[in-house]
Order: sequence, then structure tokens, then C-alpha cells
Amino acid sequence: MDEKLADPHVGLALIHTFFDWDFDAAQKEFSRALELNSGSAEIHHLYSYYLTAVGNIDQAIVELEHAVSSTRFPSRSPLIWVKLTARLADLMMLKFN
Repeated sequence: MDEKLADPHVGLALIHTFFDWDFDAAQKEFSRALELNSGSAEIHHLYSYYLTAVGNIDQAIVELEHAVSSTRFPSRSPLIWVKLTARLADLMMLKFN
């Protein structure tokens, strides 16, 4: 793996997040990817899914807003998805607490 490319780090981060559930390793890989290519709307977009998975909704929204504000990002739908996820989580907490 070429350590100077962001995309392989993103791929590993997604595997760690959604298959291994190794969130510490995922955070490390996303951090490295963002360090290598902080201007990538797609990396910020995918990082927001990791942040949602670990319950950091506020930061996920910040990352998505960064991605959406990029002229290269085609849609606001991921931002709506994260906000909906946060709202559903709040409703479930109210119901079961």
C-alpha cells in the first residue's frame, strides 16, 4: 500500500468501521486519509458515517457540511440522513428511558 495516498487509508477505515468494528483503527485510518487529502469532499462524507456509527453526531454533521459545501459534492442527502439518524436515536432514548 502506498502510504502517500489517501484512498487506501479510507478503504481500510471503512473495513475497520463496518466489518471489524475496530473503531480505534478506523479513526487512525480516517485521520491519516484526511491528513493526506483534507480537501476531499468524499473523505469528509465517508468520515461522517464513521462518526455517526460511534455516536458523534455533532461532528458528523460538521464533516458533512464541509463535504456538501464543496462544489464537487453532488447532494445534501447524506446530511439529511445523519440528522434523521440523530433524531431517531433521540426518540428511541426517550421511549426506552
